[in-house]
Amino acid sequence: MLQQHLSLYAHTQPNNIALQGQDFSLSYAELQRAVVTLQSTLQAITNHAPVAIAIENHPAWVVLDLALTANALPVVPIPAFFSPTQVQHALQDAGVKILITDQASDLMPLLAKQIDAENTLVVAGKTLTLFYLNIPAKALPPNTAKVTYTSGTTGNPKGVCLSLEAMLQVANSIQLATQLSARSAPLRIATRYFARKRSRRVCQFTDGGLCPFTASSTNRVYW
Repeated sequence: MLQQHLSLYAHTQPNNIALQGQDFSLSYAELQRAVVTLQSTLQAITNHAPVAIAIENHPAWVVLDLALTANALPVVPIPAFFSPTQVQHALQDAGVKILITDQASDLMPLLAKQIDAENTLVVAGKTLTLFYLNIPAKALPPNTAKVTYTSGTTGNPKGVCLSLEAMLQVANSIQLATQLSARSAPLRIATRYFARKRSRRVCQFTDGGLCPFTASSTNRVYW
C-alpha cells in the first residue's frame, strides 16, 4: 500500500518535493526512482535477514527504509542516544546481519569482532557503510517490518515488533486527525519527538505531503 501511494504521487505530482534535508532534497519522481534502484541492490545483498540502520536525520534514511520495506526485510532502527552496550544488545537481540550507517568510524571499534566484511553504498547523496555481521539469526514474528527499541529505565532495551499493516493503520488515523494533504504546510515539529513514530512520517507520504529533516548530533529519524 505504501509503495502504491509513492507510485501514485510520482505520476500525479512528480516535481513536488517529498523529502527535504538541509543539503539534499528529492521530488516524488526522484524518490520513487531512488527506492526502486536501491530495492534491486539490497535484494541482492541482504539475504532476507534483518537490517539495522544507524544514520543521522537525512533523506537517505527514508529511501533505505522504503526500499527495505518493499523487499519485506525487517528494519531495526538504532537510536542515536543508545550506549555501546545498548547498541550491541539491539543488534544481538534482533539477529541483525547487516548494519547500514554513516557513523562507521564510531561503530567499527565496537563491532570489530562481529564484522565479516564491509562495503559502501551511496543513497540520496550520502555515502554509507554496510557492515556484514556474524551475529546469530533470530526468529522474528511473521510479518515483522520494524523492530523498535526503547532504552527503558532498567535493564536492556526492549524490542517491539511492528507489522507494516499496523503502522499504516496508525498513519491513516493520524492523517485523518490532522487533515494532512499535499497542500499542507510541512510539519516542523521537533524532529527528535516527531520522528520517533514511523507512522507519523508515513502519514505524510500517504497523502502526498513533504517530509522535512533537520540534522543534528541528537536528532535522528526513528521510523
